Amino acid sequence: MNALVMYDRETRTLWSQFLSQAVMGELAGTELEIVPLTLTRWEKWKEVYPDTVALRKGSRGGDPYVGYCGGRSAGVIGESNRDDPLATKELVLGLGFDGDPLAFPHSQQRAQQLVNLVQPGGAAVIYFDPATDTAPAFSSVVGERELSFQLVDKDGKEWLQDDQTGTL
Repeated sequence: MNALVMYDRETRTLWSQFLSQAVMGELAGTELEIVPLTLTRWEKWKEVYPDTVALRKGSRGGDPYVGYCGGRSAGVIGESNRDDPLATKELVLGLGFDGDPLAFPHSQQRAQQLVNLVQPGGAAVIYFDPATDTAPAFSSVVGERELSFQLVDKDGKEWLQDDQTGTL
């Protein structure tokens, strides 16, 4: 599938990042634990989490992935499964790993910054920040209550405000 495959030297197992499981070797069929993450710009991350430190290995100050992300070729070995609705290497926010998976392309989120979503796993809100290309998703269930949100401007800053209580 032209997606990352990791090799575990200890157990001689191949792990598919795309399938989230071991595909060959001693642990074949074992599923990887899904760990939520935030894809954002380093400057924004440091603004919010100023005490963060990171290991930079083998780089001389530049982003080693700029050429890969900006290139027109798909993956490492070329394109074998074409997906016409999305551009090559389109960034997406993925949700619903425990049920029916959903993908929200960043290109569409730029046009619709806020999405209130109700799915079998519960209600969620997705906010896209075009300044940082960040698209976090949050549960919009508080206690027993499902909330819906809108974007509001307060003092020149953009906030999420729930429709039920008016809380920012």
